[in-house]
Amino acid sequence: MTGLKVKGVHRKGKQMWLEMYGGTVAILFHFGMTGSFLMKGQPIPQYRSFQISPVWPPKFTKLELVMENDDRLAFCDPRRLSRIKLRSDPLTTDPIASLGIDPYYEQVTSSYFQSQLFKYSAPIKAVLLDQDKIFSGIGNYIADEVCYQSNIHPMTPAKNIAERPEYVASLLNSIYSVITTATECNIASKDFPENWLFHYRWNKRAGKSQMPNGKPISYCTVGSRTTAVVLSEQILLKAIKEKTKSSNKIEIPAKTVSKDTTVEELSSPTRKRSQRRVSSMSPTNTSITLKTSLTEESIVVNRPKRSKRKLNVDLKGSENIQAITTPKKQRKSG
Repeated sequence: MTGLKVKGVHRKGKQMWLEMYGGTVAILFHFGMTGSFLMKGQPIPQYRSFQISPVWPPKFTKLELVMENDDRLAFCDPRRLSRIKLRSDPLTTDPIASLGIDPYYEQVTSSYFQSQLFKYSAPIKAVLLDQDKIFSGIGNYIADEVCYQSNIHPMTPAKNIAERPEYVASLLNSIYSVITTATECNIASKDFPENWLFHYRWNKRAGKSQMPNGKPISYCTVGSRTTAVVLSEQILLKAIKEKTKSSNKIEIPAKTVSKDTTVEELSSPTRKRSQRRVSSMSPTNTSITLKTSLTEESIVVNRPKRSKRKLNVDLKGSENIQAITTPKKQRKSG
């Protein structure tokens, strides 16, 4: 790395890399939850969940780049969840090559988004958090915010949303709106709109989480991440199922039926079976004749039930009741 010059700085999703002049290596950075860049002599960024040491080099420094004019750039990470990698061609190799679309740089149509949602039955928040599925760059609070803004419960299966074009459009618009607004605010949360869930989701431990209108904020775990949801406003969409009708009835064309056709003949698939007695199907042991005018195109007849096997019971010479049935014929040997 000695003597190389920075040609450009690039980002896709949560991945950032430095492109170098006169070299074949690019440095990739994944910030994790607490990764950050610090420039010596410049104001220190302020974060809600952790503080950066003012001394130089800062505590938890993982990499320090020294410029020829003695400017110094440090990469710090208190929780050690970040990653630093070297790649000769970042765009054609992982992790960048497998990332989903970056919604800040690229626009997609509602129909494309819908086709992607149909592929997944996982909860929509888990799909949004997976950087390799549809989008890259969406983190925990953004996923919760876009679900809240589109009135969708984070546990709703993605394909259930895809069945409803109006929710697909609403979710896509919320993704672009939240990301664009947060970026324009330079990620300064105090400047986020007052109606955002973001401002009111942090009082979980105090048990006072509620929106300004008094609606309570509940918590669950989706995609292994703590999830804030306003149950009175966010809908858990169910799958749309097609109604199917089942019937045990047989439909017979009218042209094959005469006025004197018996129930036995209507329910028998073959001639041999049609010659059996009606008693095998009818408990009254009487022949039934259909007396009706065949003005309809077809006649519907209920499928008859088969008669149960009769049992002979011998009560003589035994204290117990024994059911006697005709034994099966033994197979002939040889």
